[in-house]
Amino acid sequence: MDDWAEDRDPDFEDGQNALVHGGKLPSDVKTIRLFASLEPERVTRWKVVFKRFYGMPFERIDPVIHTLPDVLVDVMNKRASVHWLKKWRRPSNRDRQSTIISIANDFIRCFCEKGATGVTDQSMAAKFEILKESWLIGMTQMR
Repeated sequence: MDDWAEDRDPDFEDGQNALVHGGKLPSDVKTIRLFASLEPERVTRWKVVFKRFYGMPFERIDPVIHTLPDVLVDVMNKRASVHWLKKWRRPSNRDRQSTIISIANDFIRCFCEKGATGVTDQSMAAKFEILKESWLIGMTQMR
């Protein structure tokens, strides 16, 4: 989350040449919890970027993180990743980036209005398929 807060260059790979993704919702929630009393100023910065990348405030996610539907966690992770990774800002991926963010925002809005059952209904399943397809195509784009 320091990378997000300090706007470091996200276009890097780990030691095994596997692309490092941006969104890791459960891990980021755990990290914020662990650092809250140790480094409050740092955590304040993290919470700002948490909302920008995941689309919901930390305070809304924290109490329900263990009960969120897997599909919502996946969608929010993808939302964070397309905000963060440079490959999504390339002209060839811009439309896909917009599609993913828009669908993710629909999921978040649905969750806020209807709770967990809202994100698992039939209409949301169809949107999730579009999101997955856009994600797969975008992730396979060459550098």
